[in-house]
Parts: sequence; structure tokens; C-alpha cells
Amino acid sequence: MHPKTLLKIALGAICLMSCSQETLEITPEEQYLRDFIKKFGLVSPDQNWNIAVRLSANVDGPTVSGATEICVLTAPLGSDACRLAARYPASAKSFSFDFPGNLTRAYVVAYNADRRIVYSSSCEIKNSSITISRASKSSRAAIDDSQFDLSNPPALGEKVTSLGTFSDAANRFPDVPEVDGEKDRASVFSMYHLDKVTRFDGATWTYEELQPLVGKDGVFPESYTDPETGYCNLRRWEDRLHLDKGVEMVVAKDCPVSLGIMCGGTERYNKYGYIYYSDDKADDKDYIARANRYILIEAGNPDANIKDKNKGFVGSMQVPTLMNFASEGHDWALSNFPLTGSRYYLTYYGEDGTGEPTYTFPAGTHIIFFEIIAGYTKDDPNLGAETELNGENIRYSLPWLNDWTAHFRGEPHGEDGSKYDGNPAIKFVKFGWDDQEGGIDTLVGVEDGVMSGSDDDMNDIMFIVNGTFKNEETEVLKPGDTPEGNDPDAQSWILAIEDLGDTDDYDFNDVVLEISHVSGETTATVRALAAGGTLPVYVEFNGELVSDTHVNSWLGESNTKNVLNVGASVTHTQAEPIKVTVPEDFSMATDNMGGFAIRVKRPDGEFTTIEAGKKAGQPLHTPWIICVDGSWSWPMERVSIEKAYPDFQQWVTDGSCADWWKTPVKGTTVNRGK
Repeated sequence: MHPKTLLKIALGAICLMSCSQETLEITPEEQYLRDFIKKFGLVSPDQNWNIAVRLSANVDGPTVSGATEICVLTAPLGSDACRLAARYPASAKSFSFDFPGNLTRAYVVAYNADRRIVYSSSCEIKNSSITISRASKSSRAAIDDSQFDLSNPPALGEKVTSLGTFSDAANRFPDVPEVDGEKDRASVFSMYHLDKVTRFDGATWTYEELQPLVGKDGVFPESYTDPETGYCNLRRWEDRLHLDKGVEMVVAKDCPVSLGIMCGGTERYNKYGYIYYSDDKADDKDYIARANRYILIEAGNPDANIKDKNKGFVGSMQVPTLMNFASEGHDWALSNFPLTGSRYYLTYYGEDGTGEPTYTFPAGTHIIFFEIIAGYTKDDPNLGAETELNGENIRYSLPWLNDWTAHFRGEPHGEDGSKYDGNPAIKFVKFGWDDQEGGIDTLVGVEDGVMSGSDDDMNDIMFIVNGTFKNEETEVLKPGDTPEGNDPDAQSWILAIEDLGDTDDYDFNDVVLEISHVSGETTATVRALAAGGTLPVYVEFNGELVSDTHVNSWLGESNTKNVLNVGASVTHTQAEPIKVTVPEDFSMATDNMGGFAIRVKRPDGEFTTIEAGKKAGQPLHTPWIICVDGSWSWPMERVSIEKAYPDFQQWVTDGSCADWWKTPVKGTTVNRGK
């Protein structure tokens, strides 16, 4: 039978009932049905008023070797939109879980017994399922050295002769002559520009892949300060980064060595270079301090080294800015704007540092790095007056070398920061990073802040170091590995309910409940968020009262005539959640929305239960309860839902506009103060 015929029959039946039994009052349910159809039109036959869907996961056992627990997230770990949707033992070969129906990807992390992340992946949702395996992981293209022309390494270029002043507070270099009362840096070591260094395109990374690294709650977020301890990124990872050893790469076999810039956020136009020495000189600090310096990257700023797929080179702080968009769950920032970094090969000039150039470094070579804070003159290649080298704007990846050149740490970060007072500056850190293809990359993070003005977020530029190295003490870092790392909040859903006290406003705020649950667990929580109705209302789960307290009292107001949290902003403290025991297969993605309902006390003292789902024998179903994402802001009192959310109308009639709840009209919904 055609849906329009159903509509005529239903409305006709209501009309005949009214004509043949004039003394019979129309029930609130019937009135609501009639008015809703008049207002919104014919409802899609497939509409169940629920954005939650049930997905299944199939686990490839070897993928999570060493794991004890698998978690499914709604967004990358560390983003504002990240919620914990499911938690299951790693031994599970398959499981089911609730998930927002508008999302196209699920994010998976697996932990070992020490709560360290041993696997992370982004999984595409296909046919209501995901596959957790190496093959499903987002990956960047591996880069093979053979694809680059390495036949013409750069020769030594111009020697830097004007190096500015030199700080030697500890008198480490007593033989260095003074010029105008300051020691002459140029007589300590030789520094060279390199002739025509080639900038190659390096690896491509998506914002999705960068999110766990430099996202809001990733490993090295921009300008991070722990709200409780005041710790910066450097402080919170200090026990894992072996700071006292600094950053030194030791070549394990003859091979090329390159630096790939993967991300960064700074407005400074810095230069980056390297120093090398043979294994037999590794303990000779005086030799290392006087070894040749080679400026490899003249313009090390992000906007000269990181290209957006569609727009060319990014702005100096564009990566952190777009990472914030990604943290807020903007899909375009996660998938549509992959970034390609620059790649630079280091050149070996023989053991004496001035011989024939080659891209091959012999086994046993030690490599350290330095940065030159070269001011804000982007196009200045000559270290002129504005980029003068002094004791503050050149620093090294070995702390003792910063000590020797009197470059110390400035103001410490955090409660116990005194341990850094008088200690050498730490401006380079080294750590391992899952390359999404089963291997571990070596990353170097750099801080370019000067002295006490530094935020020590260690992400002003980040290099991936390519080569074959001895890296016995390079630890793999992941979000959640820090002592303060915790699970994201549980996935939550909002039930927006009409209590049928009035049937003409459709504001869906008579009762607003939050249901939080992690699939795989047997406890859910229920919390009242708003009470826009004027009747006493109680919450049910599977026919039993969740609490003897009516919703208004739950929100701190005994008088049920007073509407709560349906004005311009939340005025009553959100109620403490109540725990409910649920079965192992509990799901909100059902026609009855997990079995939650409300019990309304009518003016005549009788109770009516308002529940979700189609009624038996009811061909036309209208929503008394809708299930929306837990971040949703409900309409203000007497603001009809389609006025607050114009796309709601389309969702009603044909099921499209699944994201209708994300685009409210300004000034029509309650400000939750999130």
C-alpha cells in the first residue's frame, strides 16, 4: 500500500472516531500524531529516530600481538571529539558496538598489560563493520632512497666568517682570542654553507596520522601546559626521552642519512645543520666542540618545507591551526589535506671534514644536530646583521655542548622545575613513532624558543631521521603513555523527549537525558540534563524506575512547574549520573533506544509511559523520543526543533541529512557551556 494511502486511512480513522463518538476525547498520543503529520509531512518508513547504529568488528589476531585490550574510539586519540565507544579483551576475534551513524571511520587502539599502546589504526566502516588489521591501517607511502638522484652531493660552500659573539662563561676555550672584548667564535670551529643542497619531496602524512603526534591531546601538542602541574611537553616526557644523553645518531652500516620534515609550527626562519665525527672521537668533547658545522637547511621554517596537497606550501603556523580543526572533529581536516614534507640528505666530507663529498656515511659515524635561530629574515642566506649568531640563537642536540657554550635552560615549567635551574638547554628530543606499516620511525623534535621565552613544546619542527642507526635507547611514544593519560570519556547519547503535556511546540526539551555506555561493559550511566515540561517525570529502564526522584528534583528543583535548563544557557547544575546495570549485549542502537523511557504523572494522578519505537498496529510512527549524539544542544523552550535545526525536516521525511543535529540556528539552542 502506498504511504500516502496509509496517511489518508490514518487521518480518516481519527476523523471518523471523532464524528461517531463526539464525547470521546482525543488522546494526547493521537493529537500528537495528527499535529506532527500536519507539520512535518509523511515520515520515512525507515525512520527510527535514532542516530546510533550497531557495528561489528573483526579482529586479525596477529595485528594485536602483545595486547591485552582493544578500544574503539569515535575520533583520533587526543581530539576533542574522541569518545570511547567499545572496550574488549584483545583475545576477542569479533565483537559488536554502538557508534554514531554519521561517521565513516572508527579509530582503534590496543594496549598491553602496562597500559602502553602497541597498536593504533583508523578503520573504514564498510557494510556496518570494521576490520582491525595491519592492512586496514592508514599508511603513508614508504620512501626508497633509490628513487632520488644521489649522484651529485653538494660541495662545501662559503665559509661563515662573521659569527658574532661567543659565550664561554666556564672558560672551556681558554685559547680563543677575543675581539672587542668577546671571544671569537670563528676561531673555535669552522661553519659552512653547502653548495646547492637539493630539497626533495619526502613522506606524505595526513592530519589523521599527525593527530596522535601533535593534536590537542597528542604526544607533543602545541604550547602544552598541564593544568595541574604546569608541565610542558618536555617535562611530562622527561623519563622517557633520556634527556641527559641528548640526540645523537650512530650509523650502524654504510648508508645515506636524511632528514624528512614532517610537521612544525613556528614563525621563526631557522637554519638547521649537523656535525659528525668518527667513533674513536665520541668521548673527545674538545674535538666535538671544535668540529666543522654544516648548514644543511637554510630556510627551516614550515612554510618553506611542508606542502598541502591542494594549496602548496603551508603557512608558518597552519599545521597547529588545522590540527585544532581536526581536534574538533572536522572530517575535511582529517582526510582531505595530506601534507608532504621536505627531505634533505646529509653530505659526508671525509673524516677531516673537507674532502670529496658523498651521500654515504661510513658505519660508526656519529651525527648530532644544531639549530640557528636566524631571526625573521626569510630570504637572508648569509647570516647578516639581523641573523647574528650569538650565545642565544645557536644550540645543539647534545646538552653538554650547550653547557660549554653557556646556553642554559631558562625558567622551568612545573612544580618541581628547580631540577632544571643552571642545567644546559634541552632543545632536541628523540623518540620512536609507529610508522603505520609495522615499523618504527625515529623522530627528532626541536624547540626554537629563546631562553626563558620557550614553551618547550618540542614541535617547532619535527624531523624523521632516515638511515640505519644504533638506537638502543629510543623509546616509542604514544598518547596515553604518560602517567596522567586516561581513557577518553565514554560515548554518550542524548534522549530528547516530548512528555505530551503539550503537543504543539515540538521543542524536544520536556526531558533531556544523557546515556553513557561503553560497549563491552555491563554498566551504563543516566543523567538528567534538562526539564522543559511542567509535569512530574520519572526515568525508566526496561520498565523499572531508575530512581524514585523526579527529573526536576534530580536537577535540584522540587517544584515540577519550573522549567530547567531550557533558556539561553544551563542554569541548574547537571545532575549526578545514576549507574544502571545492563546486559552484555546492551545497545542504544535499537528501536526502543536501549529500553529507556519516561513515566509521566498526569494532572488526574494517573501515570503514562512515553517510550520509543513503533507501536503494534501503528502504521504511522512519530517521535516522542529521539536519540542524538551526546554533544548535542537542545532547542530552547517553545522553539520548535525544525526552527532550531532546519535540516531536521529533511531527516524526518526521507532519512537524509544525518548530520542535521550539528548545525543549529544561532540563538535557538541552549548553551551547554562546553
